Order: sequence, then structure tokens, then C-alpha cells
Amino acid sequence: ALALVPLDRRIKAAPRDARAWAWRGHALLHGGREPEALECLDRAAALAPRAAWVLALRGLVLLRLGHLAEAEAALTRALRRDTTQADAYGWRGETRLAAGRPRDAERDFTAAAKLDFRSAWARRGRALARAAQGRTAAALEDLRAALAIHPEYEEARRLVAELSRGAA
Repeated sequence: ALALVPLDRRIKAAPRDARAWAWRGHALLHGGREPEALECLDRAAALAPRAAWVLALRGLVLLRLGHLAEAEAALTRALRRDTTQADAYGWRGETRLAAGRPRDAERDFTAAAKLDFRSAWARRGRALARAAQGRTAAALEDLRAALAIHPEYEEARRLVAELSRGAA
């Protein structure tokens, strides 16, 4: 809630400030208030329709709300505007994985990992996509890479144990 105070002041002073609306949406998203976050990001996107990071963040909110087709469309629009957004590729990969399209998800997570070579999260996502395709060895390789980047990554550690049991 504290993060919202300066943003609310800024929006009151400059209601057409797309960045303030977007950052307010970001704060609301991380506070678990996705519907309100979406309203702010819709406002930001209307004010700055070419801002790829706003479209990507909007896609993440739609993913969290379970609106997979809308999330994928928003993330694809963001990536058409800026192909260097590792997060947008990763979020689209999560969207595609949730929609039951692991091959497409794997391509997105691979793109995210290439753009952000220190991203344990992208490797975890690619591992999930590969595991969904029955490619356990490749999934374990990705998870080990994720743990090499971030040794305390508990979800990766849990997935290694889970996939290793299934492979035995």
C-alpha cells in the first residue's frame, strides 16, 4: 500500500502519465490485486500504446487472471514492438504451457534464456515444457543449469527430485 501513495499523488497531478499508471498496475499486481492492476495497465496502454513493457506487464496480469488467449495476444504484441524483452518471452512461455502447448512454450523459454543468460526462471520454465513433452533428460539438464545460476532455487530443486524419481 505504501508504494501506491506516491503513484497516486503523481496520477492526481498528471493523470495522463502512462508510466505512473503502469507502475501503479505493477504495484497492485505484486500486492495480489490483479483486477485493479489490469485497470491501471489498460489505462497506461491507452496513453502509451507503443510501450512494449506496459503491454508485457498487462499480459502477465491477464495470465494471472487465467485469461490465456488474451495474455498470449498481449505478450505477442509486446514482443512485436520489442524483441529484447526476456520477461515477455518467459511470460508468454508460461501462458503457452498453461494452454497445453509445450513446444511453443519451449521456444519462448529458450528465447528468454538467450536474452537473459543468468535467468534460472527461464531454464525452469523450459524444463517444465520439455518434461511435458516427455523429454526428462533435457528437463533435468535445464534444472541443473537453473541451480548452477541460483543454488537456493527451491522449486528447481523440488522438480529435479520429482523428475529423477520418475526417470528411475
